[in-house]
Amino acid sequence: MPRDNYNKLVEATSELLGPASQRFIDRQIRNHLGKEPGKLNQADLKQLAQWLRLSVGVLTDDEVLLNKYSQVLDELCRKETS
Repeated sequence: MPRDNYNKLVEATSELLGPASQRFIDRQIRNHLGKEPGKLNQADLKQLAQWLRLSVGVLTDDEVLLNKYSQVLDELCRKETS
């Protein structure tokens, strides 16, 4: 996965989790994909997006924020497959 997409994930997550967003993303990658964040590739994005949606959904019930976050994830997934 290009580094700019990783940064977009962290940025989008920061709207929900603030400064803990990078640590959260990195932990999701390590725990659910079994790899280091620097080894993340394009093929991993769809699975990661599913885990992020589930995990963030547990942390907040703000539907507006969740929908916005989901749209960013969907956009990144589409970008990766085109």
